Amino acid sequence: MVHGDIKLTNILLNEKVEPKISDPILSNSKLQKTDHSSGTSDDVLKYGVLLLQLLTGRKSQSLVEEATDAVKRGESVSAMADPSLRGAMFGSEFRNLFSIAVLCTVPNECERPTMKQVLQRLEETQILA
Repeated sequence: MVHGDIKLTNILLNEKVEPKISDPILSNSKLQKTDHSSGTSDDVLKYGVLLLQLLTGRKSQSLVEEATDAVKRGESVSAMADPSLRGAMFGSEFRNLFSIAVLCTVPNECERPTMKQVLQRLEETQILA
């Protein structure tokens, strides 16, 4: 397991929108396989925030609130997409990922999904093959 936080600036996306870790210390570390259900509620929250940052290209303090409000009001979340994605994913894929990220950032940690549930939702949306 890698110790310390992975910064958004250390994760790059290639032309196929596949993540690449740019930090030499992190990329050279041997990552141990962990049980997907072992993630803590805090890990789920951090994952949700990171996913929102990747999807929107923003790091603002109010990002989670804005995203949650947009979903609650039933607004189009596509307008929040990072322009650098340039259509790299279908609108429905973006909306599904966005809703998963918002679910991971629910203020009440008891209402957040486990990492196993997050993985299942990602597989259901065919993001992971």
